[in-house]
Amino acid sequence: MSKKELHIFDLDNTLFETPEFAEFVKVDSNNIVIKGNHDEYFMNVKAAFLDLLSKYVYFKRTGDFIVPINQQTDKPFDEDILDYFKKKISTSKMLIPHNGIAVLNAFPGFHKSPDTLGLVINEPIFQDYENADNKMIITGRNEELREKINSIFKYLGIKQPNYGLYLYSQNGKTNIENFKIQTIIQSIKEHGWDIVHFYEDRKDWLMAAQRAVAQVFPGVEFVSHLVTNVKDKRSL
Repeated sequence: MSKKELHIFDLDNTLFETPEFAEFVKVDSNNIVIKGNHDEYFMNVKAAFLDLLSKYVYFKRTGDFIVPINQQTDKPFDEDILDYFKKKISTSKMLIPHNGIAVLNAFPGFHKSPDTLGLVINEPIFQDYENADNKMIITGRNEELREKINSIFKYLGIKQPNYGLYLYSQNGKTNIENFKIQTIIQSIKEHGWDIVHFYEDRKDWLMAAQRAVAQVFPGVEFVSHLVTNVKDKRSL
């Protein structure tokens, strides 16, 4: 008897290449961020640098990233400063590390915009998607974007997953990580999968899903696919 096998795909930076925050920020001829876009967010980050580090900063687009620059030295900050930002909930997600440098994270809610949905297929993962008999998509994108996502699939000629496209409903009951885990667990309960493949660009979420499935369904073979090729292309 053949084993029942399901392939589950994340959307952003997994099945598709997602546009970067830096692509939506206005800059001058020297790539310095100028007013007129996301001003409130940049002001909040400036205030955080002043509060936590007593440093004045400006922002520069460098490669695929927006980089806070020390106004006194005209140099970027070492990634070690993230420790200061993580001490407060309001600033804990403002910065992310890249190649030893602190770079600006997208502002909260950035991925709620339909303009930030990717239109470029991530070919290596898309091949696995096409070849899978049973497939599902689970994304942290909001349920309100379903119509837009479906239109992108139709435009690109991509078949809908035969076991569902699951989008996050921001009802306050669970976060995106747990939403993905609960959706996977529920599908195993309903369909009795023997093998589950999960393609995800967040290593922490991938490992959390693997642990949860092993705990609830120890007999299920869970195959983790950490997708890094999209993020690996990004440069400063």
